[in-house]
Amino acid sequence: MALRILYVGHRNTLFSLEAAAFTFDSNPAGRTMTNATLNAQTPKGVLGGTVAALKGTLLVGAADAQNATVPMGLFINNAAGNPFENTPAVASEKGPFVCNLGVAYVDVYETKDTDGNDLTYAAGNPLYSSAYGLLTKQRTGTQAQVGYVIKPPVAGSDSWLGLMLTI
Repeated sequence: MALRILYVGHRNTLFSLEAAAFTFDSNPAGRTMTNATLNAQTPKGVLGGTVAALKGTLLVGAADAQNATVPMGLFINNAAGNPFENTPAVASEKGPFVCNLGVAYVDVYETKDTDGNDLTYAAGNPLYSSAYGLLTKQRTGTQAQVGYVIKPPVAGSDSWLGLMLTI
């Protein structure tokens, strides 16, 4: 899972990661909607490009159904890192995320709505956090807006979703 930062607003490293940020499953068994950007090899824990949510005083974790109304930014790195690489989040318990505007491309986002219908993104669509911490254009409650689509994904050629952060 990856995040391509084109223009960064602010890289925030002040907040610590909640313990669940290392075990969060954005692709749990029994998920009601399939997702083409995730698979069985998707690591546990917050993923680079997923929505960081406020979980307490100077504490962040993956946005979920209860915390989707308090988006803070997009995580820069996977919490658990990749095999054979330095894992700064594990060592420091910090969860760096980008915030205060900025432009980025992400390769993890919702591809289906909560009814299982395909989501089609277009430039200008507002983006929110899904119950699984991924970006979506479907607003299912009172969650705050995270950004706008500036480049929709193109099936088969360029599946990156481009966005401008509003948080």
